Amino acid sequence: MKSIIKQELRIGLKTFLFWTLGLSLLTIGGMFKYLGFNANTGVDISVLFNQFPKIIIAMFGMANLDIQSLGGFYAVLESYVLISTAIFSIYLGTNAVSREMVDKTYEFIFTKPRTRSCILTGKLLGGMIYLCTFCILNGIFSIIALQIYGILNTIQTTILLYSLASFLVGIVFFSLSAMLSTLFKRSEIGTTVSNAVFIFSYTLSVMFDSLDKNTFIKPFTPLRYFVPKDLIAGQFDVLFLGFSLVLCVIFLTIAYIAFQKRDLNAV
Repeated sequence: MKSIIKQELRIGLKTFLFWTLGLSLLTIGGMFKYLGFNANTGVDISVLFNQFPKIIIAMFGMANLDIQSLGGFYAVLESYVLISTAIFSIYLGTNAVSREMVDKTYEFIFTKPRTRSCILTGKLLGGMIYLCTFCILNGIFSIIALQIYGILNTIQTTILLYSLASFLVGIVFFSLSAMLSTLFKRSEIGTTVSNAVFIFSYTLSVMFDSLDKNTFIKPFTPLRYFVPKDLIAGQFDVLFLGFSLVLCVIFLTIAYIAFQKRDLNAV
């Protein structure tokens, strides 16, 4: 098991560093813009944004937020981080199941004295370690950004909650993509369907922010399981925390069952 995890971490290190670099630029570089929004220019930015259609504001993650406040601006920035986390999670989940098929190395790894479940567990754990580290670094980079620009950190709780929210949303997409990759014989189909589900979820998240009565949409859009205004207020939706974990368990259970029956010759 340990050797499988180490191998997964070694193979995925270059990609992880690439995504981490992007995360640092997004978080640290993005926070620099707060200085401009918060500058005393005599212009009320919220009045300007209120002139745009609500759906346009929602597309940029700014619905119902005061971006001139530190919490509101950070929430907008984290909406992009959340999207990045979801995409990275899909990549990790898909690769955990299908990398051997793509690299044509499945004959080597599956002839070792290990059960399929053991191999899949090791590969999933490798991806989960990278996902968890990615979300922790999100919080670390956020704190570093505030220190670099001399911004008083009044959102410690919000930073912590966003890191946790990113992880929970990430494991939903991670387990979903792993499941879909086991259900299709061709790995690229599983990847395509996973990406389509993400796009559908993003579209629903925009609808969620645009509509006043949106409760019925929430279970279908992981990107809004944890509403920005609640996280800014230091509140965390425990119901959807549990819902995220339940979805993860269901998706991974299906993935294990399907993986046991998968035809490894189907490349």
